[in-house]
Amino acid sequence: MTTALLRIQLAEGADDTRAAPGEPTGPDDYLVTLYTENQAGRARNLRAGAWLPACELGQGADRFSARGLFSRATSDDLRLEIGEQLFALLLRDDVAVLWQQIMSGPRRPERAVLCVPTGLRGLPWELLAHDRRHLFRNPDLPWSLRFTDSWQRQPPPGTGPLRVLVVVAEPMADPSVSAPAPTPIAPLLADEEIAAMGYGLAERRSAAHVEVLDGPTDEELLRQIAELRPHVLHVIAHGAHPPGDSPVLPFNRSVDPDDPASARHPRWSLDRAWVRSLVTWVPPVVVLNACRTGDESTANPQDNLQGLLTAFLDAGSSGVVTMQADLAARDAVPFSRVLYSDLAHGLPLDSAVARARTEPQLLRGLGGAWGQPRLVVATPPIALLPMTFPVTEDKFRQAVTDGTFFQFAQLTEFVGHHSERRMAWWSLDPREAGAGDARQAFSADHRLLVITGAEGMNTRTPGPGKSWLTRWSLLTWYLRGYRVTYVDLEECGNVNWLRLLKAIWVATSSRDHMDPLPPEHLDRFVERIRDKVPKLPPPFPGEHISVFEYLRNQRALDDLRGPQQREELIVSTFVEVLREATPDQPHIIAFDHLRRVDATFDVIERCLIHPIASGKADPLRIVITAPDDWLRNRLPATWGKGYRIELDAIPPAKLLRLAREFHTRRNEPFGDFESIYRDCATLNKKMIFHQLRAFSDSSEKPL
Repeated sequence: MTTALLRIQLAEGADDTRAAPGEPTGPDDYLVTLYTENQAGRARNLRAGAWLPACELGQGADRFSARGLFSRATSDDLRLEIGEQLFALLLRDDVAVLWQQIMSGPRRPERAVLCVPTGLRGLPWELLAHDRRHLFRNPDLPWSLRFTDSWQRQPPPGTGPLRVLVVVAEPMADPSVSAPAPTPIAPLLADEEIAAMGYGLAERRSAAHVEVLDGPTDEELLRQIAELRPHVLHVIAHGAHPPGDSPVLPFNRSVDPDDPASARHPRWSLDRAWVRSLVTWVPPVVVLNACRTGDESTANPQDNLQGLLTAFLDAGSSGVVTMQADLAARDAVPFSRVLYSDLAHGLPLDSAVARARTEPQLLRGLGGAWGQPRLVVATPPIALLPMTFPVTEDKFRQAVTDGTFFQFAQLTEFVGHHSERRMAWWSLDPREAGAGDARQAFSADHRLLVITGAEGMNTRTPGPGKSWLTRWSLLTWYLRGYRVTYVDLEECGNVNWLRLLKAIWVATSSRDHMDPLPPEHLDRFVERIRDKVPKLPPPFPGEHISVFEYLRNQRALDDLRGPQQREELIVSTFVEVLREATPDQPHIIAFDHLRRVDATFDVIERCLIHPIASGKADPLRIVITAPDDWLRNRLPATWGKGYRIELDAIPPAKLLRLAREFHTRRNEPFGDFESIYRDCATLNKKMIFHQLRAFSDSSEKPL
C-alpha cells in the first residue's frame, strides 16, 4: 500500500534539486517532485522532478484564483479547463512520465498527497483534472493537501468511541428556532446538518459519541474541549474575512444584546488567538463548515500563515477541513452525512472527504460546491483517527453493524441526552475523562451507576429514556472491553430475591448474550453452597435452570438460623461465584425496571448491590434503572456511593432539532411532522423520547 507524494518547493531552498534535470530560470521558480512512499509516510522511492517557471502560473496566479472559480457565475466547463491547466503545469516532463507509470502499474497507489508551499496555497488545487476528470472527485484515489515539506506528527492509536463535538456559532440564525433572530443572519441550517451527521453516525451506534454546543462563550468552548477531548471538532458558522486580516468565525451575532439571555451568549469571534489558547487538548481533526475559512490569499505570504486553517495545524491538529468559498448551507448537509458515516465506519479522512464530494447534491451544487471543501493534513491520512476497539471484528460486527443482540438492535433511533451518555459512560469507565470538573467528578472508585427519572403513567409514554440510555451505555462499555449483562425485569411481574438471581443467570448465560457464561459456573455456585451446608443433597444432573427451584425447596437450608441468613447465604455465594467467573475483566450488570422486585429487595440491597457498590465484589459493577422516588427509599446503605443521572423530558428549545434528527434517522420526511412539533415548542410543552417514537408510528398528535 503506497501513497503518491507530489511536492512543490521554491527553487531557492529546495532540498532535492538533483531530481530534476537542468536549472531553474530564477529563484522564484518551483521544483515539482514525485515520490511514492508507504502509508506511514516512510521509505520514499521512484523519484522524478521537473522545474516549473513562476511565469507560467500567471501574474500573481490571478487566473487561478479560487475566489472567482468557485463563484456561481463560473461555469463547470471553465473549472474543468482550469483543472486541466493546473495538472499540465505540475505533471510535466519526467514527472508526467513517472506518474503515468505508477498509475498504470501493478502497484497503483491508494492515495495522493500534494505538498503546497506558502505562496501557492490560494490556488484551487481541488479542481485538478486529467482526461476530462477531476482528480479530487475520485474515491478510489483520494487526494489531500499538505502545507509542510515533511510529516509533522503521528498521533497514537486511540480507543473508541469516536468523539465528535459539534459547535453551532449562531443558534438563533436557523429556521427551526421558534423566535426570529433580532439581527438578520443567513440561515445556517444547523439542525439539518446535525440531523445528517446523526444519520451518518447512527449506523455505528455507540461506536461514535456526539455532543452539540449552541452559542457557547469562548471560555465554555475551551472548557468543553478540555473535558470531552473530542477527536473531531465540527464548527457550523458563517465565516467573516475582515479587510487586511485572516478569516474569523463570529459567535452569537444573532442574539439580541438587550435580551437577558445575551449575558449567557456574548458576542465573540473564534480567531487565531483563540486557537492558540488550545493547550489542554487540541482536536486531531477540525471541520470548519463556514464559508472562506480555507481562504489563503496569495497576495501576502505572511497572511497565509495566520488563517484559521494554519492556526489549527500549528496548534497541533493533524487534519483540517475548511471551505474555500460560500458553500450553500443546503450543500453542507449531504457533505456532512457522508463524511461522518464514513468516519464512523473507520475510513481514513481523505477517503471520507473524497466520497462526500461525489454526493449528487454537491455535484449539482452551484459554484462547484464539491470542490469547495479543502482538506489539509499534517499526518499521513491513513494514520488519522486510528480508532481501535478491544473486541474481535466479528463481535464488533454483530453488536454494532448488524445489531444482532436484541438489546442493541434499535439504538440507531436513540436521539438526545448527549451529555448524559457521556456521564454514564465515564461513571464506570473514567479512562477517557478529560480535564477540569470531568476529571474530578469521575474516578475508578465508582462501581454503581443509578439512572433515574420520571416514570410514565402507561406503556404509551413510559418515561424519558432510562432504558435506552442503559442499553446505549452497555454497548459503549462492551466495545471498550467490558463484559456487560442486561437484566430486564419489565415483563416479569413481581420479582423476589431468588427470581432475581435466576434472571441474572439467564441473562449472563443466554444465547442473546455477547459472551455467555458456560453452565459450569452455575455448578460451582451449587457446589459452593453445599460446601457451606453439608446436609444439602445434590441437584438433579443436567437441569441447570432448575437449580433455583432446587434451592427454594431444600429444607436443609431451613436449618440455618432463619430465612434471612438463608437468603444472605445464597445471594452472597451467587455474587462470589459471579465475580470469580471473569476475574480479569470488569463485568457490568444492568438492572432495568428494578422496581419489579418485591419486599425482599432488602436482601438484594445488603448482599448484592451494597457489596458491589462498595468495591468489595470487584470486578463487578452495577447499573440500576428505576424511578427516583422508588430508589431513594430502598437504598439506605448504598445511596450516595455511586454516580447518579436523572433524565428529564426534551426541553422545548431542543424539540425541533431532536425531532428532525429522529425522523431523519427513520428516513421519514420531517416536513410531514414539523408544524405539530413547532406548535409544541411554541407552547413550551415538553416531550419525551418515547413520544417521538409513538408519534412516528401513528397518525396521532404527540400530545
